[in-house]
Amino acid sequence: MKQNDTQANFRTDFRLSKKDEIALRYSFGYMDLYEPYTEGTDAIPGFGDYVKDPAHNAMIQYQRIIGPRTINSLQLGFNRFSREILQENHDTNVGQLWGVSWLNVPSRDYGYPIMNVAGFSRIGDATSLPIIRHANTYQISDTLSLSRGKHLFHLGGEIRRLQVNSILDLLTRGSLSMSGAISGSGISDLLLGYPSFDMQSQADNPITLRSTAYNAFFQDEWKVRPNLTLNLGLRYEYNTPPIDPTNRMSTFDLQTGSIVQVGTNGTSRSGTNPDRNNFAPRIGFAWNPMRDLIVRGGYGLYYDAGYFEVNSALYFNPPQFNLRVFFPSQYSLLTLENPFPVDGAYTPPASLSVLSPDIVGTYLQHWSLEIERTFGTLGTVGIAYAGSKGTHLIHSFDLNQPVPGPGFVQIRRPYPQYAGIMYIDSGANSNFSSLQFSFNRSLSRGISLLAAYSFSKSIDTASAFQATKADPNFPQDSRNVGAERGLSSFDIPHRLKLAYILQLPQRTRWTRNTEFRGIATIESGQPFTPVLRFDNSNTGNGGQTTGSDRPNLLHNPRISNPTNDRWFDTGAFAVAPPYQFGNSGRNILRGPGFASFDLSLVRSFEIEDGITLQFEAQSFNLFNHTNFDLPELYADEPGTFGRIFSAKAPRQIQFALRLSF
Repeated sequence: MKQNDTQANFRTDFRLSKKDEIALRYSFGYMDLYEPYTEGTDAIPGFGDYVKDPAHNAMIQYQRIIGPRTINSLQLGFNRFSREILQENHDTNVGQLWGVSWLNVPSRDYGYPIMNVAGFSRIGDATSLPIIRHANTYQISDTLSLSRGKHLFHLGGEIRRLQVNSILDLLTRGSLSMSGAISGSGISDLLLGYPSFDMQSQADNPITLRSTAYNAFFQDEWKVRPNLTLNLGLRYEYNTPPIDPTNRMSTFDLQTGSIVQVGTNGTSRSGTNPDRNNFAPRIGFAWNPMRDLIVRGGYGLYYDAGYFEVNSALYFNPPQFNLRVFFPSQYSLLTLENPFPVDGAYTPPASLSVLSPDIVGTYLQHWSLEIERTFGTLGTVGIAYAGSKGTHLIHSFDLNQPVPGPGFVQIRRPYPQYAGIMYIDSGANSNFSSLQFSFNRSLSRGISLLAAYSFSKSIDTASAFQATKADPNFPQDSRNVGAERGLSSFDIPHRLKLAYILQLPQRTRWTRNTEFRGIATIESGQPFTPVLRFDNSNTGNGGQTTGSDRPNLLHNPRISNPTNDRWFDTGAFAVAPPYQFGNSGRNILRGPGFASFDLSLVRSFEIEDGITLQFEAQSFNLFNHTNFDLPELYADEPGTFGRIFSAKAPRQIQFALRLSF
């Protein structure tokens, strides 16, 4: 892996008069990353990806002192974030290199198709690349602050114009499979030039989404008593449903069972209805009942700013996106010269993505109570309880999943003319509780220490919109999404962090202006879900956009001494009888914990007044502790189930020079 990062920040301030000031700021960042392996492909060199992330942020702020107790601040902002993830061979016209016409693709899709040969690792550039995305945000906000006796009022509003322009070319280069069905061996099928199964997409779906956010707020900082302050506020948010200026998205009409273009036949231009009742109250307090003791608490309701990722799913329905598959026939075979014959194409029932028209804004309620006590120069100790509840979280399920049973899946579906119908709504929820302890010692006598420990639990019905390594985030049984309630994929019950600075004595020239800085992190492992790769229930599970069957749980799978070859008792799981869902719950297993100790040695040299050169030697994961990744989770693959084959980064050492003037 190779990574280069560039950052630049500029700021200037103008005092126009005693009452007027203008501040200008511009920030630029650029990350250039090469990854030798991509997610979803085998670890074969030569088929990685390039990630390029340029980002721009600009702001103009005008502040005017209207009176001795009134200030107004006006801000104009612009933010642009771009991401390009390009296949490693994006500059190689493979179609021209091989002299074939079936790889006549746009230049952005250059590269190698996926080649699957039975018994061998697959090769080729990832079918999900390239991904090209440009997101723009235009912002104007105004805040008026008024000091009136014991009250400090803030009121204002904000308008944000959001734009995203993106290209996601799925399976454009295609995928060729040599299973051995022709000659009895995958490699001999390849040498003979006879694929047994091919796939390729036909897509004309550039993503161009637009939305506008309107926000207003009022806040009162009320000094009730010298030792008691209340913060009372109310915020209103309205985010217009994202639309495409040319209405290129398509959705599914449940009444007619047909695909319709947004903005037609009574369908809104976004596929969803507006949600205009998003009021968010806030309350907080700070109480100082005695010297060196502070009690803080608060409650707030916070709305999600939007969901472009969710709405972009409507670009992958017909006619904008179609997937074609190819099989040998009794009249002709597929060949490497023509693996995608026009007269041999079969368009399978389309997999659809649909937004619930009644989808509403996701919101989080958060509350906390903290007691903090200072013990002189020793430091400050804090104990806190913090909790939250997520409501109307985005999740999805298969609206077209048949009940378990024998027979062809397709003819048993409620809508047999379609494959899976990923129905996206706001019916998920979450709950989080934590007990937190902290100790903070400011730099004194050459020692600074910040320690934080949390004991927490997080439960939800879906931890992300898309699948992750830990969990498909898609229900096994779409008719019983409540059965997905379990530990969150990011639930970390124990987490300890230590950050410290140790300044060496200044008495000698070898230790003068020298200090050690360190960060230590120790935390529990991540939960994950045991699943089946095979569609045991015969309900269409196991695809890229569907859930996975789970095995039956026979007894407690935890063992006292887990190893990377046997992280849990794999004998505690068994494949359920045919045409049944397994009874294993979601995220019932927990992966390896994480421990890392980072240390740096910093030495400063004063070259002359106002100019300092700083040298820093940094070591990440100083003790080279092996932090294993999650084990393999497919219970119907006994050779790998429960085994760990990879780990996070080993010890890394780097050196840095910083010139300050």
